[in-house]
Amino acid sequence: MLTMRMKKLIVGVAVLVAPMLALAQSPAQLIEKYTPLVSNNPEFAKVLVTGLRDGTEVVFKAGRTPRNWISFTPPTGKMGYGNVDNALTLAQGSLASLNIVTGTPQSGQRAVTLFDVKAVLMGGNVTTPQNTTITLPGVLILRSQDLGWGEISQKLNVKL
Repeated sequence: MLTMRMKKLIVGVAVLVAPMLALAQSPAQLIEKYTPLVSNNPEFAKVLVTGLRDGTEVVFKAGRTPRNWISFTPPTGKMGYGNVDNALTLAQGSLASLNIVTGTPQSGQRAVTLFDVKAVLMGGNVTTPQNTTITLPGVLILRSQDLGWGEISQKLNVKL
């Protein structure tokens, strides 16, 4: 009798946990997924994913000298891979809603830059393809203010 209960319990737990495991992302998957966001540079994607995951400074060494580097420290502290994915999905979606896109821009669009990535994550200005300056609140700033992903998604008007 106990054996049957135990089996039911194990099956029940497995059913509950399976969807969560399916959502888990590996670092390699996240790096591949977000390489287009950071100038199609896998090293920049690795730096971004690692910095968000570990809560450490993110430095895009975009030039030979430090004055050309773009850096920020996430105010969120350490994040799980699911949270890293949520943050970058919202960042990418927020930029896309302004016609700032990854890949080859079409008419009325422009390509995302590393400055845009910093602004959308940490707050700051971006210039749309129509030369309008928009101030973004920063996905990571909002998250550090204890907003949930759903609230951030609504604030940015971007689907998660």
